[in-house]
Amino acid sequence: MSALFGYVRPDGVPEGEGLLARMRVALAGPFDEAGGLWADVMAGMGTRRLARRPATNRPMTCVRTGLVFAADARIDNRAELCSELKAAGVVLEEEDDAGLLFAAWRRWDVSALTRIAGAFAFAAWAPQTRRLVLGRSAIVGPPLHYHEAGDGLAFATMPRGLFALPWVDRRLDRHTLAMNLIRLSGEDHVTLFAGIRRLPTGCVLEKEGRLPAVVRRWWEVDLSRPLPTGSLEDHAVALRDLLARVVDEQMPQAEPAALMLSGGLDSAGIAALAVRARPHVLAFTHVTAPGAGVPPEGWRADESTLVQDLASSSTGLDSRILPFESGYPLDGADDMVRVQERHFSNIGNLDWMITALKAARESGAGVMLTGMQGNLTASRAGGAPFLAALAARDWPGLVREFSVRRALSAGWLLLPEPLRRRMLMFRGHPFAATARPWRDHHPVHPAFADAQELDAAGPVWFSTYMPPPQADERYRMLYLLQRQDIGLVDHAFTHLTGVEWRHPLADRRVAEFCLQLPNRLFHHQGEPRTMMREMLRGLLPESIRTSRIRGLQGYDMMARLKAHPGQLMADLERLDQNALACEALDLGRMRRCAEDLLADRAAPISILVGGLTMGRFLCWLEEEGVR
Repeated sequence: MSALFGYVRPDGVPEGEGLLARMRVALAGPFDEAGGLWADVMAGMGTRRLARRPATNRPMTCVRTGLVFAADARIDNRAELCSELKAAGVVLEEEDDAGLLFAAWRRWDVSALTRIAGAFAFAAWAPQTRRLVLGRSAIVGPPLHYHEAGDGLAFATMPRGLFALPWVDRRLDRHTLAMNLIRLSGEDHVTLFAGIRRLPTGCVLEKEGRLPAVVRRWWEVDLSRPLPTGSLEDHAVALRDLLARVVDEQMPQAEPAALMLSGGLDSAGIAALAVRARPHVLAFTHVTAPGAGVPPEGWRADESTLVQDLASSSTGLDSRILPFESGYPLDGADDMVRVQERHFSNIGNLDWMITALKAARESGAGVMLTGMQGNLTASRAGGAPFLAALAARDWPGLVREFSVRRALSAGWLLLPEPLRRRMLMFRGHPFAATARPWRDHHPVHPAFADAQELDAAGPVWFSTYMPPPQADERYRMLYLLQRQDIGLVDHAFTHLTGVEWRHPLADRRVAEFCLQLPNRLFHHQGEPRTMMREMLRGLLPESIRTSRIRGLQGYDMMARLKAHPGQLMADLERLDQNALACEALDLGRMRRCAEDLLADRAAPISILVGGLTMGRFLCWLEEEGVR
């Protein structure tokens, strides 16, 4: 399924099915089909689904209680969940994924969600108690937005479904726009539209009768529990078994399996496990365009040689190197803006991601696995073990992790924040060189920043991009897993290409397993990411498993901008004619950056690219009549 939508209005809605039909049309995509509608005097809901996915494409009802339920669901642990439901005496009326989720909800209500692995969003309406519940899976899940006005609430996968309703206005939230311009998202629920909220992953929204809606988090990980003992090798074997099961569950059974493959540890690890589960796996790899320049020390722009090492050692891995992209980097940005209804910041990788997904579809694949979010779960770096041992007064651990370099590093990490920033400045950190880096490194117009009081967000900006040291890395990893939301990008790519992105390393079970292990297993004897490296021992070539050089996808973006000076300057001229862009963006500074780039002078690329990508969104807003 690709969309769900509906509303609850205690005072009733005339012609409810007509309004639902408008929402259904607004959410239509080229690879989905319209589903059923359900409505009574007070509430209504409907669905759409991907045409290729066999799934219940209508709201479901419980005859006994009158409960109405609609879901966009992928259940990965189907066998386990079916066994639990049958053991609980539940008769499965619908055995597709949405039906399983409905059955689990009828039996266990919100507590059912902790029993389910996968990606889902759902709406449940109980007419007898006038209780509406919206929910999303943890870490990764289909997007779900809502609008609350008076006693009523409307919901839809994307904001355009809500704007189909006559009582929902489409207005820009300027403060959120300003926050996004300095790469801060604001509070978890905010969007770029005033009055439109996003339900965060791992949360449920509950609304009873005329009471205001309440959002609460159902997915939590208790990090205060005692950490397990055991060796790195033992835990790595357990993680390998778990991740192999997740990879197998997420790959389709009846169509070709595909994955997005770099030469890095995370995606290569998924590839190594995938070929153990399927006899033939398609792998798509991006190659950097010529002329991109030499990447910074410790980084690699072209990982195709590592991919070839993996393909030569992995029977069944069908490696396909994509031709490098030579077009203007923002050529596909308008489609992403239209579907996401917001800007797409990762513009350097957009073309090759779309190319890989389309190539997968042309090869018959409807699902593509990635290695995304691995840096927050299985391949997290482990933090600073010396600092952790010092904070915990773990004297054996302190001795084990001691070195002069680590002791000196821990010493400056423990400095007061102003002194630490000064040290960062002396070490050449670009963000530490100015008093207000959120203004100096981003394209926000000074007057717009003043009007939206952006300087008040300075402490949040520092904690995000220059985070203070933490003895226990797990708390920051959990915070990021609960806040980062890639479901919107997943939904957009599926809408544009018909292929679903899936992320085994973002599976809730994998995240919980890794968060409940001590940091020393992830940073062992001075080596970061040791859990992932140990888990993949014997599965990956040593050239990949032991490499500490990181991949830089999209490193050719600057070269591609320079190769298309006419389109670059046309973009800036277009923004000069846009009232919103003139208000929010520092167009003069962006133009100077473009001129420096084209003249081969040093240019702060983040200002230019950040302004261009946001500018595409602002131009789309103007075309849509939004002010």
